[in-house]
Amino acid sequence: MREDPRRRFTFGFTIEDTEMKLWYCDRSQTVASQPFNFITDHETLIHFFLSLSYASPVQLGWDPTIAIQEHDLQYRITVQSGDGTECVYRTLEVLSKSSASVLHGPGTRVWKAVRVVDGHDYGDPVVLKDCWVSCDRQREGTIHERLRNANSSDAFREAFENMFLTVEQHGDVVIDPGIQRQPDLTPLIMPPEEMKKNGYNIPPVSATLKPRAARSLWREITYTKSRHERKVHYRIVFKEICKSIKHATSLQEVFKALGEICSALKLMHQTGWVHRDVSIGNILIDSHGKARLSDLEYAKDMKDTNDPEFRIGTANFVAVEVQTQQYAFRPLNPPSVSPASDTRSITSDDLAEKRSYLDSAARPHSDSSSDLSISPPLFAFRYNPLHDLESLWWIAVYFIFTTEVANYADLDEKGQDRQLGLDGCVLRLFCDFEERKMDMIDGWDRRFLDRCQCLHPSIRPIGRDLERLRVVLVTTYAQCEANRGSITLEPLEGLHDSIQELFFSISKEISEEPTLAHVLPATNCHPVPRPVQPGSSSHNTASSSGKRSRSDSSDEESATVGNGTPIASTSLSGSRKRARIEREQEESAPRVGMQTRSKTRAQTNNRKQ
Repeated sequence: MREDPRRRFTFGFTIEDTEMKLWYCDRSQTVASQPFNFITDHETLIHFFLSLSYASPVQLGWDPTIAIQEHDLQYRITVQSGDGTECVYRTLEVLSKSSASVLHGPGTRVWKAVRVVDGHDYGDPVVLKDCWVSCDRQREGTIHERLRNANSSDAFREAFENMFLTVEQHGDVVIDPGIQRQPDLTPLIMPPEEMKKNGYNIPPVSATLKPRAARSLWREITYTKSRHERKVHYRIVFKEICKSIKHATSLQEVFKALGEICSALKLMHQTGWVHRDVSIGNILIDSHGKARLSDLEYAKDMKDTNDPEFRIGTANFVAVEVQTQQYAFRPLNPPSVSPASDTRSITSDDLAEKRSYLDSAARPHSDSSSDLSISPPLFAFRYNPLHDLESLWWIAVYFIFTTEVANYADLDEKGQDRQLGLDGCVLRLFCDFEERKMDMIDGWDRRFLDRCQCLHPSIRPIGRDLERLRVVLVTTYAQCEANRGSITLEPLEGLHDSIQELFFSISKEISEEPTLAHVLPATNCHPVPRPVQPGSSSHNTASSSGKRSRSDSSDEESATVGNGTPIASTSLSGSRKRARIEREQEESAPRVGMQTRSKTRAQTNNRKQ
């Protein structure tokens, strides 16, 4: 199932001494039989193997809608739309398959593909996404169509087409193309109550991770509704071929994309929709450098009360309130600060005033006053647009804290200490749930600003800008939650534009700053583990980890483009010292002049000796 996209489910057996168990596994569940003695119980043993021997390929779990091309190890995949129309696509290359290694989950695979008509390629390459989704949820293509039709004006349609992907075709996978056209569903072997009663939950492990070990892991976890929910096989085809923001080539490109995504979120929020899964995997950059918001499978109309609320989103970037499923801000009267004001013009006096308010809102109260984190909510928690915007803040924080400008020509002990401090900040910001929570809602002891001291001096001003934005977000949260009986979204007026202006301003400053003009984000070489809430039960997700790639070359000459211009070497503070960024290189990208931190430290130790 991990290696072969044709595998829908699989059977197996295990033997311990004379006891044998039969197993069944799909993207929703793993079921085992009661053990039996295969020496004495011949009937069960023979029945099992004869069933496998006489079963058809479809009954054994193979997908008849995917055919392999053995000469080039690519696939021909049939995509069926709701009206029965079928199109065949030939895959060209794999764009993403990390989710396929997670046993119970969507098993998402994404290919670059081209449509095949009469045995020949037809049209431009497209993106084909194959996944397993909750059968009781709307399909991504349907949500895309509903959102697109939320406003019939030409201006809205044009803006939507520029900010989101274009769906070419989508539909459930139909294994039996007969009259009934039953979709490919995971079977309901046992009632959900029985599965929950007799299932095994692996509790979370509390471990102390060394900073280097923590940074060698990438765990992008998406919360889902239920471990035992039924799933349906689903495919969708998009016209645009894009790259993820995590593969951006500069911080300038990153913040420009974040600013453009503010417009996409504003468009959604104005129509009454929320995205609910804003992450670096869902922010794409097309061939023209334009950012697009993708993965609308969890998007929701806020007026739709039939869709129940549950914890959802990518754990690294999910809003703190969504993580806890509780409103985190006391219903007090906040200081009168307009969130629509220019976030970069906030003065130190403004910050002091806001921190004074946050101090009273976030400090622990006496025993006579119930604590918000443990008291029952006054009204049901609902996802709102501010949570999408907070996810953008976490993405920006992620990029500046996983971006390292290393001065390899003069890496002194102070620089090494700063890098170690940066490791600790990443652990606390993205691994420790309580620390992460307090960094967002806390306002009296400069928690986040203190963490920014670990950043490289040339990146530190961006951290201060993000602190100003954090204060505005927290203040807006308090204003939205001021009424004990309801949530008001009026304070969000103008907030999208203010955040967009801030991100665009940061992008412009980076382009004009010699030190940062060619700084490359290190999102692949410094991944972030998921945050874990202490005492929580195991989530119905698993994680995939990737190892940090290392350059085979120890050459310190800077990589250049065709005209000899350095792409990752700039002057630092007026000197001719080279400023570089560590990043995991794409297979097609040059690997000259890029070093891992371990090699740098080894060279430093050799110089000291």
